[in-house]
Amino acid sequence: MTIRLVPRDPYADILMAFLGEFGFESFIETDNGFLAYIPLSNYIPFIEWPDLIREQSVEIHISEETIPERNWNSEWESNFQPVVIENQCIVRASFHQIDKRYPFEIIIDPKMSFGTAHHETTYMMIALMLKHDLTGASVLDIGCGTGVLAILAEKLGAKSVTAVDNDPWSYENAKENIENNHCRYTEAILGNVERAAGGNYDVILANINRNILLDDMFRYSEILRPGGLLFMSGFYKEDRKIISSKAETMGIFTFGQMGKNRWSAVVLKKQA
Repeated sequence: MTIRLVPRDPYADILMAFLGEFGFESFIETDNGFLAYIPLSNYIPFIEWPDLIREQSVEIHISEETIPERNWNSEWESNFQPVVIENQCIVRASFHQIDKRYPFEIIIDPKMSFGTAHHETTYMMIALMLKHDLTGASVLDIGCGTGVLAILAEKLGAKSVTAVDNDPWSYENAKENIENNHCRYTEAILGNVERAAGGNYDVILANINRNILLDDMFRYSEILRPGGLLFMSGFYKEDRKIISSKAETMGIFTFGQMGKNRWSAVVLKKQA
């Protein structure tokens, strides 16, 4: 079942989080809102929108479409093309031909998980990571999706990588991709940032969304070592200031940034 919503920013993230609690499994942003997907067996025709959204008078238009059963693997295989980032890293599926022209190669079979580098946020996270030497670093990837960033971290020299996602499907997919890339020092964990509480990391990767980044910033600060790097994306360019300002209150300052279309990514450094 597909529902098309037309909220004004920044309510798209709020609606996605809300719909996730009702069993919606994936979302695709469009020019006039986003598409939300849910198995027909889990769909409830009527949803009471939370007071927060009603009070803000957000305009919401809904249309429904039942998508017939199809071979989704064949569907994405026919459309999924390799992505080359900054002429240094290629992200390809297992059925693509090997391409040795680039220093780093990542094999990703995404299935229903986010993270193939086609989206601007993943592309920028990879581009920023490629600018840094992660040799010997301990790395935490929050909301890892396919595990693409965690895999790259190990390929960049990280000695220990923890990839965390609270979606069981993404967790299983990340494990599979980690194995397919022959990673020896990367582990996938089912859960959220709380699973990493008490740890100390040299690098934290968080490609999620603005609201979660803001809510969890203090947790990142707690587990990031002094002098450590925090890579973040999943937010629009107009949100960069509020993200950076929140981080600065915790002694984490902008160290680099990148923009692509409407999207933004930053790398910040915690004071030593």
